[in-house]
Amino acid sequence: WEEYRTRVCGMYVPQEDLSTWTMEELRQLKVGDIADTQSFCFVWCGETHLEHGRELLKRWGFRRVEDICWVKTNRGAKLDRNGKVE
Repeated sequence: WEEYRTRVCGMYVPQEDLSTWTMEELRQLKVGDIADTQSFCFVWCGETHLEHGRELLKRWGFRRVEDICWVKTNRGAKLDRNGKVE
């Protein structure tokens, strides 16, 4: 949410709405109502919003099974001593 807004908003993408939803708007989505009885729900969220993602899954009636970590690499990026991009 906030993380997405700071990375994406302001970029020009023709005819694409880049406005973000609030947590309350996400909570009100009827995902559980439209999902089949046996289904998967994948939620992408940054490290600072893992608990929000877990809350949404539970609210929508899903059981969290795994957290999948995607490590984005950029060979040209300079890293600090902790391995984070400067």
